[in-house]
Amino acid sequence: MAAIKPHAIMVDFLFQGHIAPFVHLAAALASKGCTVTYIRTQYTHHLISSSSTLPPDALFARARESGLDIRCMTISDGFPLDFDRWLNLPHFYETVLRDFPARIDELVGKIVADGGGGGMRPFLVADALYLWPPAVAAKHGIRNVAFWTSTAHQLSIIKWDGGSMHVR
Repeated sequence: MAAIKPHAIMVDFLFQGHIAPFVHLAAALASKGCTVTYIRTQYTHHLISSSSTLPPDALFARARESGLDIRCMTISDGFPLDFDRWLNLPHFYETVLRDFPARIDELVGKIVADGGGGGMRPFLVADALYLWPPAVAAKHGIRNVAFWTSTAHQLSIIKWDGGSMHVR
């Protein structure tokens, strides 16, 4: 009987400071034998691709060349690429909080239904700043892991209260 391989479905937060920790975690999980599906927004993908001379899929190219199973997918954040997210931050963030969970839910559902290639046990790894991952994971019968990308000090000043975060 073949062993069931863990499959991390990873969703980083939409802002730049959260990407590097997720990339490092993805590589670390893959180096321990985990399949990783790394999901980022089309906008983030566009920013990274347009600011580099490397090909768009270069983020994990060396890892894949060394035999690690890291797959990349993009998803819309609900806005066109030329929408100025910083100039319209309140509207952008409100829309992401309201609409992004449904987009992720649909994509996670497809990945889980597909089985990731068979013989895999998926689990969701999402930034701890998102509030939707526990519900999405529960809906699809998978485990949820919250990944805190900031410093321990920042975590220590936050009070969690019924699914909400408050600064102490």
